[in-house]
Amino acid sequence: MAKSLPSWISKGKGSDRRKRGDPPPSHALEKLLESEPGGSRMQTPVLLPIVGKGGNGKTTVAASLGLGLAERGYRILIASVDPAHNLADVLETDLGPKPVMVEDRENLWAVEVDNEQALRNSLDRTSREVRHTYRYLQALNLERFLNTLRLAPGVEEQVAMEEVAGLLIRAGEEGFDALILDTPPTGLTMRVLALPTVSTQWAEQLQRVRREILKKREVIERVVGPEEAIIGDEKVRIPSSEQKDPVSRILKDYLSDTTGLRDLFADSERTGVVLVRHPDRISGLESERALADLTRLGIPLAMIVWNRCGAGEMQEMDSVEGAVRNIPLLVDEPIGSARLLHISGHLLSQ
Repeated sequence: MAKSLPSWISKGKGSDRRKRGDPPPSHALEKLLESEPGGSRMQTPVLLPIVGKGGNGKTTVAASLGLGLAERGYRILIASVDPAHNLADVLETDLGPKPVMVEDRENLWAVEVDNEQALRNSLDRTSREVRHTYRYLQALNLERFLNTLRLAPGVEEQVAMEEVAGLLIRAGEEGFDALILDTPPTGLTMRVLALPTVSTQWAEQLQRVRREILKKREVIERVVGPEEAIIGDEKVRIPSSEQKDPVSRILKDYLSDTTGLRDLFADSERTGVVLVRHPDRISGLESERALADLTRLGIPLAMIVWNRCGAGEMQEMDSVEGAVRNIPLLVDEPIGSARLLHISGHLLSQ
């Protein structure tokens, strides 16, 4: 990751909040609403990922929730990390890769992440790290390496995770009370939410392998002396200790970041997923799979939003812990502040 995560991200409560059955209930949104608007800001921003099947209304819910919280005095950043952006259309505000104020509302800011640029930036950082770390390998074909990496499985999820981490850092540094994520369809979003857990395990295994390599180097060094490489006119000593090994440093930093995100995603007082679904069966099946994934990962659920409910379709889900909100089928398209605020009344009702 480009920038180390701040300490507040890495102080989560993680796996001790996991339980069998339904996803753990989140208290993040209620904690935010219990804090004093406009007073002393919360120490850390609340993270509210809006998830669900494509076309179920995630963007509308993200914009409505953000607008409703901003109207109550909370400083909110809404970020679209969906490659198919339409947050700008819903908010009727020109958005780009840098956060802008929405309709002169000083408490509400929004951004649409440029996923292609984020991918290029990530590959550039990787290129620089590889060049520096393995500069003694003159024959290394970086161009071929990067072209392969661009197409590698999991790169899209890795870049999305890095962008979420960067947005969290920015939200914390700039005093936002909450970061609301307008996410891609369920499958990709769940892989991104799972990635810190998977990456932590992967990095731990790589760290063990690297330590074994360094131990063997150290044994050889005791017999034949330090191994050196010539780069131009400079002699470079090949490291044999973890303290001097740049690869070990990269792994340590990466492990710290992924562990921090994993614990943040599982912290019920700082994270709350908002699941958006329609009353139809297909949407219901995908929502059930999402709930199962959240349960498996121990990621807390803040609320389930039943969108476009007709007369007689208002839903209750007593079997799932967390608030249930119903948005009725609207006559007018939910675009612009007035209509979004109407929807926020349903989302933030007690």
